[in-house]
Amino acid sequence: MKYFLLKLFRLNKYKGSPPEIIEIDKPIKVLGVSKRTNKKTVLKDVAELSDRYKNAKSKKLIKYKKEPWAFVVISKNFDKKDSWDYIIGDVVANESNFDNDLTYFEIPPSNYAIFKITFSSRLNLRDNISSTKNYFYKKWLPYSSYRHDDSALSDFELHDIRCLDKKNPEIELWFPIATY
Repeated sequence: MKYFLLKLFRLNKYKGSPPEIIEIDKPIKVLGVSKRTNKKTVLKDVAELSDRYKNAKSKKLIKYKKEPWAFVVISKNFDKKDSWDYIIGDVVANESNFDNDLTYFEIPPSNYAIFKITFSSRLNLRDNISSTKNYFYKKWLPYSSYRHDDSALSDFELHDIRCLDKKNPEIELWFPIATY
C-alpha cells in the first residue's frame, strides 16, 4: 500500500498546464555530443556529456548556431534493456563541416505535445522533468486522442533564454505525437 501511495503521489506531482500541441514542418537541426546511457549510469553519463558539451562550446566547435539561441537535450532509441541515446546540443542553422567528436541529429517534422516546466534549482528541474514525463505517459496520453510517436526520438528538452530568467526560469519538454 505504501508503494502504491508513493507512486500515486509521484504521478500527481505534475502541477503544470495541459500541453500545447503544435506541428513543425521543418526539421530542427542539432549539433552536439552524445552517449549511450542507461538507468544505472545516467547521472554519471549526463555529467560527462555536460562537460564534453561545455568543452566543445569553449573550443567553438559548434558553428552556425541558430538565433535566437537554444540548446536541446534529446532522448532516443530506447531498448528493452532500458538504455538509450542521450544527446546534448545547440540548435544550428546548418550542419556543414563539424568535428568528428560531435553528433548531428535532426528533430523531425511532426506533431508535438509541449509541456512548460518551471524550476527553482537544477535538482528541482530534474524532479520536475521526471514528474512531467510520468504525467505525460500515465495521465495525459492515455486519455488524449494521440499516441506517442517515438520512431525518431522519445522526447527532448528545449532550453532557451527563458531558462536563464532569475525569477521564473522555464524550459519546454517536447513529446512527438501522432493521431490514432
